[in-house]
Amino acid sequence: MLNPNSLLRKPDISKKLPSPKMAISYIHLFILSFISISRFLVISKAGAESELVADLLTLQSQSESGVIHLNDRTVSKFITSTKTPRPYSLLIFFDAIPLHDKSDLRLPVLVHDFALVASSFIANHNGSNTKLFFCDLEFRESQSSFKLFDVNALPNIYLVGPDAESLKDDTQQMEQSGFTRLTESLVEFIESRTQLTVGPIHHPPIISKKQMVLIIGFLLIWSPFAARKIFAGETMFHNPRIWLSGAIFVYFFSVSGAMHIIIRKMPMFLMDREDPNKLIFFYRGTGIQLGLEGFMVGFLYTIVGLLLAVVTHILVYVKDLKTKRIGMLFSIFVSFWAVKQVIFLDNWKTGSLTTDTTCDVVANVVAGVQNYDVAAVTAILIIVIAVALVTLAFTLFKPKDPKIIPQSVTLEGFRLVVFPSITGNLSLEIAVTVDNRNYGGFDYDNSTAYINYRGNLVAEAPIGKDTIRPRSKHNVSASVIIFADRLAADGNFLNDFFSGVFNFTSSTLLQGKVNVFNIFKLKASSSSSCNTTVFIQNQTADSVCTSKIRL
Repeated sequence: MLNPNSLLRKPDISKKLPSPKMAISYIHLFILSFISISRFLVISKAGAESELVADLLTLQSQSESGVIHLNDRTVSKFITSTKTPRPYSLLIFFDAIPLHDKSDLRLPVLVHDFALVASSFIANHNGSNTKLFFCDLEFRESQSSFKLFDVNALPNIYLVGPDAESLKDDTQQMEQSGFTRLTESLVEFIESRTQLTVGPIHHPPIISKKQMVLIIGFLLIWSPFAARKIFAGETMFHNPRIWLSGAIFVYFFSVSGAMHIIIRKMPMFLMDREDPNKLIFFYRGTGIQLGLEGFMVGFLYTIVGLLLAVVTHILVYVKDLKTKRIGMLFSIFVSFWAVKQVIFLDNWKTGSLTTDTTCDVVANVVAGVQNYDVAAVTAILIIVIAVALVTLAFTLFKPKDPKIIPQSVTLEGFRLVVFPSITGNLSLEIAVTVDNRNYGGFDYDNSTAYINYRGNLVAEAPIGKDTIRPRSKHNVSASVIIFADRLAADGNFLNDFFSGVFNFTSSTLLQGKVNVFNIFKLKASSSSSCNTTVFIQNQTADSVCTSKIRL
């Protein structure tokens, strides 16, 4: 019989809910699973990072200098495809082998200095450093990487830090002023940006062991012949003219301040800011000494020294009394004039005189000698002018190759029909800036730019006559239309088309005249060449140009 009180009993929930011990075991299991998965992800990431570092160390060990050679593939592997923060930093030197013959860029010297710092850094850390790696990128192999870094001028050095995501905005560029003394500037740049210590630079010995052995062997073989020449008095050092010329050179070198000019790299003269066609040979003020100032003072002192030598070593042997007196008076007057001009220039430069312009200085120099022997003064001025012209010809007025800076290479249009025959055209708009670093302008005639594809002429572009002013930049633009049938004549056309990249070379020869201060006009020719890469897919183009001038 059913007991009514049984309906009033509380349900026994202990049989339906899990026990506290079972709940705790579930929590433990969840925590252990979470920790295991987290550790697995951390270990996987650490393993991937350690694998990248190991690959970099392998590439570093394969390089003689320790500089890792990168390309577009390795840039993607070690930089763009790797999540930040990376366990390393990359110091990248951007290079272009076709520009190694440009003396103003000094790329071979900079490559050597960069490799020297890299090898010294690795040696000072015993090859165990994994925080910083030295790399280089060559333009012809890594044009896409150059675009990622937005590098359009050389030389250039970029530091890619562990947290750098955008190669254009997050990387650190070394200042251009540091390339004059790259070794010291690069060490300072690394230590200030990475907080790493480079250590001492290990310069290679000037003479290698093999060269030293060869030199010693040569000296041993040559010593008997040299001894015979010395005892016979037949060497060049027994010629008094050599010692005389050397003594005069050393004297001029010391009194002209040539060592100061070389060490401080002082210019021979400056251009007037108010009038670019006017040159400043004498700078008023003690803060700077121009090269020609030192050479002028040195030349005046050398005149005094030579006249003193003539009086003490030549005139004393002259028997004619009249000739001896004339020579003595001439030496006294010219020496007095030379010393007076040195004192005058010193007073003018230090502010003791009130004359303000270079023209006043020259006028006073000329006026100060009107009371003396006109013939002697004329001869001295001719010598001064000759020395100055020769010095200028081999220093400041020495022709320098103009720099061609590509501004833009625009793909205006591309049309291609492959059936039933290959037709179409490719239109390029090229704009470059010619940087004329010479003190003479260049007037060139009408010319033509020739475009080649794999050695075959495919297009021509006319260039109108124009004038490039001295020490200025000049923009030149040209439109080029390349027909597809000329490109298709080459067997590699389809391969380049499907790869999406066309490489062109252009050459231009400009004939004209160099005009220096509207006085000297010389025939000259300027030849330039450009390597242009056209990317079909995104319809863009890049260009690298070089130029050379011939008189």
